[in-house]
Amino acid sequence: LNTYFDVSSLKNVVISGPFAGAKYIDRLTGAEGVATSNDITITAPTDLLFPGFTAPITITDSVKGTKTVLTRKGYTDTVIWNPYGNDALGYDKFVSIQPVSASPVTIPVGKFKETHFSQLITATKI
Repeated sequence: LNTYFDVSSLKNVVISGPFAGAKYIDRLTGAEGVATSNDITITAPTDLLFPGFTAPITITDSVKGTKTVLTRKGYTDTVIWNPYGNDALGYDKFVSIQPVSASPVTIPVGKFKETHFSQLITATKI
């Protein structure tokens, strides 16, 4: 599910969640790592896959005065993406946080109607 969130500028945005200790794969370089902080700021081209990360994520924009909380159901992983430095794509005005299932999902026969994938987005002024 591709979701793009409008922001005032990346320099005003913090992406928060229980990231510290979460494993990630940098899909630009193939490198694997472990997040050392619960906060993520984007200062370079970013394409991070967090396998098994399903916790709520908050996007705080200090200039817009907004807090956007993302909660997901059914998805097994999370991607944070931004083409930092690419003016043609308007990189400084959005962040993409995507609930994904990076590995194939098998739904048992007869259980399709009981299987749900969703994302709830709650935005508030701060």
